[in-house]
Amino acid sequence: MKIFDFLVLYWVDFFVVVLFLGLMLWLWKKGERERVKLIIHWFVAKAQKELGGETGQYKKGYVLDLFYTRLPAIIRIIFTKKEIGNFIDLAAAEVDEFLTSGKTLNDDLYFDEIEIYE
Repeated sequence: MKIFDFLVLYWVDFFVVVLFLGLMLWLWKKGERERVKLIIHWFVAKAQKELGGETGQYKKGYVLDLFYTRLPAIIRIIFTKKEIGNFIDLAAAEVDEFLTSGKTLNDDLYFDEIEIYE
Protein backbone atom coordinates (compact mmCIF):
# COMPACT_ATOMS: atom_id res chain seq x y z
CA MET A 1 0.00 0.00 0.00
CA LYS A 2 2.87 2.38 0.62
CA ILE A 3 3.90 2.24 -3.02
CA PHE A 4 0.35 2.95 -4.14
CA ASP A 5 0.07 5.88 -1.73
CA PHE A 6 3.40 7.18 -2.98
CA LEU A 7 2.24 7.01 -6.61
CA VAL A 8 -1.07 8.70 -5.80
CA LEU A 9 0.73 11.48 -3.98
CA TYR A 10 3.48 12.00 -6.57
CA TRP A 11 1.78 10.85 -9.79
CA VAL A 12 2.67 14.03 -11.69
CA ASP A 13 6.36 13.73 -10.79
CA PHE A 14 6.34 10.04 -11.70
CA PHE A 15 4.66 10.83 -15.03
CA VAL A 16 7.21 13.54 -15.85
CA VAL A 17 10.13 11.22 -15.08
CA VAL A 18 8.68 8.42 -17.22
CA LEU A 19 7.98 10.89 -20.04
CA PHE A 20 11.53 12.24 -19.83
CA LEU A 21 13.04 8.74 -19.91
CA GLY A 22 10.86 7.83 -22.88
CA LEU A 23 11.97 10.96 -24.73
CA MET A 24 15.64 10.23 -24.00
CA LEU A 25 15.23 6.65 -25.25
CA TRP A 26 13.50 7.85 -28.43
CA LEU A 27 16.24 10.42 -29.13
CA TRP A 28 18.95 7.84 -28.52
CA LYS A 29 17.23 5.40 -30.89
CA LYS A 30 16.92 8.08 -33.55
CA GLY A 31 20.66 8.81 -33.28
CA GLU A 32 21.65 5.14 -33.42
CA ARG A 33 19.45 4.41 -36.47
CA GLU A 34 22.11 5.47 -39.01
CA ARG A 35 24.81 3.44 -37.27
CA VAL A 36 22.58 0.34 -37.21
CA LYS A 37 21.78 0.83 -40.92
CA LEU A 38 25.48 0.99 -41.75
CA ILE A 39 26.22 -2.15 -39.71
CA ILE A 40 23.38 -4.01 -41.43
CA HIS A 41 24.63 -2.79 -44.79
CA TRP A 42 28.03 -4.27 -44.00
CA PHE A 43 26.40 -7.56 -42.91
CA VAL A 44 24.41 -7.72 -46.17
CA ALA A 45 27.56 -7.13 -48.23
CA LYS A 46 29.34 -9.86 -46.23
CA ALA A 47 26.42 -12.26 -46.81
CA GLN A 48 26.44 -11.45 -50.52
CA LYS A 49 30.15 -12.22 -50.77
CA GLU A 50 29.90 -15.47 -48.78
CA LEU A 51 26.57 -16.86 -50.02
CA GLY A 52 26.26 -15.54 -53.55
CA GLY A 53 23.30 -14.15 -55.43
CA GLU A 54 20.21 -16.37 -55.38
CA THR A 55 19.88 -17.23 -51.69
CA GLY A 56 17.29 -14.59 -50.60
CA GLN A 57 15.69 -15.78 -47.35
CA TYR A 58 18.75 -17.76 -46.31
CA LYS A 59 20.86 -14.64 -46.71
CA LYS A 60 18.36 -12.60 -44.69
CA GLY A 61 18.48 -15.20 -41.92
CA TYR A 62 22.26 -15.08 -42.00
CA VAL A 63 22.22 -11.28 -41.63
CA LEU A 64 19.69 -11.48 -38.78
CA ASP A 65 21.89 -14.03 -37.04
CA LEU A 66 24.93 -11.77 -37.41
CA PHE A 67 22.93 -8.82 -36.12
CA TYR A 68 21.51 -10.56 -33.07
CA THR A 69 24.74 -12.28 -32.07
CA ARG A 70 27.17 -9.38 -32.50
CA LEU A 71 25.32 -6.30 -31.28
CA PRO A 72 24.60 -5.31 -27.66
CA ALA A 73 21.34 -6.38 -26.08
CA ILE A 74 20.05 -2.81 -25.82
CA ILE A 75 20.22 -2.42 -29.62
CA ARG A 76 18.37 -5.71 -30.08
CA ILE A 77 15.66 -4.58 -27.66
CA ILE A 78 15.20 -1.06 -29.03
CA PHE A 79 14.94 -1.96 -32.73
CA THR A 80 12.07 -4.29 -33.63
CA LYS A 81 12.43 -7.28 -35.93
CA LYS A 82 10.26 -5.46 -38.48
CA GLU A 83 12.59 -2.46 -38.49
CA ILE A 84 15.64 -4.69 -38.83
CA GLY A 85 13.93 -6.61 -41.66
CA ASN A 86 13.20 -3.34 -43.47
CA PHE A 87 16.81 -2.20 -43.05
CA ILE A 88 18.01 -5.53 -44.45
CA ASP A 89 15.67 -5.31 -47.45
CA LEU A 90 16.82 -1.76 -48.24
CA ALA A 91 20.49 -2.72 -47.90
CA ALA A 92 20.00 -5.82 -50.07
CA ALA A 93 18.34 -3.73 -52.78
CA GLU A 94 21.23 -1.27 -52.70
CA VAL A 95 23.84 -4.06 -52.85
CA ASP A 96 22.01 -5.66 -55.80
CA GLU A 97 21.86 -2.30 -57.58
CA PHE A 98 25.59 -1.85 -56.96
CA LEU A 99 26.35 -5.29 -58.36
CA THR A 100 24.15 -4.87 -61.45
CA SER A 101 26.12 -1.76 -62.35
CA GLY A 102 29.06 -4.11 -63.05
CA LYS A 103 31.07 -3.42 -59.91
CA THR A 104 32.33 -5.96 -57.38
CA LEU A 105 32.09 -6.03 -53.62
CA ASN A 106 35.61 -5.05 -52.67
CA ASP A 107 35.09 -3.78 -49.10
CA ASP A 108 37.24 -0.67 -49.41
CA LEU A 109 35.84 0.49 -52.74
CA TYR A 110 32.26 -0.50 -51.98
CA PHE A 111 32.00 1.26 -48.64
CA ASP A 112 33.57 4.42 -50.07
CA GLU A 113 30.68 4.60 -52.55
CA ILE A 114 27.64 3.73 -50.40
CA GLU A 115 25.33 6.32 -48.95
CA ILE A 116 23.13 5.74 -45.94
CA TYR A 117 19.56 5.46 -47.15
CA GLU A 118 16.67 7.31 -45.56
